[in-house]
Amino acid sequence: SVCCHGLILWLADMVRGRELVKYALAMVGMALEVFGNDWIMGYDIRCSFSQTIKSSSLAPQFDKRNCRTCVNAFHGYSHNFLCELMLY
Repeated sequence: SVCCHGLILWLADMVRGRELVKYALAMVGMALEVFGNDWIMGYDIRCSFSQTIKSSSLAPQFDKRNCRTCVNAFHGYSHNFLCELMLY
């Protein structure tokens, strides 16, 4: 997890060889404990990850604190057209 200035906020030791959603959810859980309201989390698969947050136990607190997710513009061109239409 990295802030906009490139400072590492948290590290997750990914014990398997691929990226699993539990690591990103752990980062959201940590951010909910540390930060106040109105923060934004950037993630390269924001379209599917925002749905993952909504279906997780973190959803009530995430919504209550008015938190959001975002993705960089580059992602829209490498993902799919529907995602690009909805998010850009």
